[in-house]
Amino acid sequence: MKLYHASLNLRVLKKYHELFKERSNVLLSLADESHEWLAFLNDCRPMINSLIVDSGAYSVANGNSNLTIDQVISHLKIWGHHYDLYFNFDTDFSEGGFENNIDNQLKMERAGLRPVPVIHNFFDEEIVIT
Repeated sequence: MKLYHASLNLRVLKKYHELFKERSNVLLSLADESHEWLAFLNDCRPMINSLIVDSGAYSVANGNSNLTIDQVISHLKIWGHHYDLYFNFDTDFSEGGFENNIDNQLKMERAGLRPVPVIHNFFDEEIVIT
């Protein structure tokens, strides 16, 4: 099992690396507006074992970000190769959110991306076991 440091800032990453001489697993969010993400991708990448990114959908759903699917796609088309994986822009957390979330998944895939699907509802067609 891999554990990831979420909401990590550069100062903490650098101090952790200095103290423990280990590379960290880091989870970034596209909704984080600190603008430190570029340093995570470039300058500090040697301090990172695995780097994954969340689409920021939870922040959008809670009104804390105004990210759009087009912005997420644009970012990932440019920078996505720096991440070990990234997640679907699953902005609808309701029981009926499947249609919106699968539309975003398919839109990302049509753009040439390979997002990890995100599941919120275990009780209908969101999961089909064959």
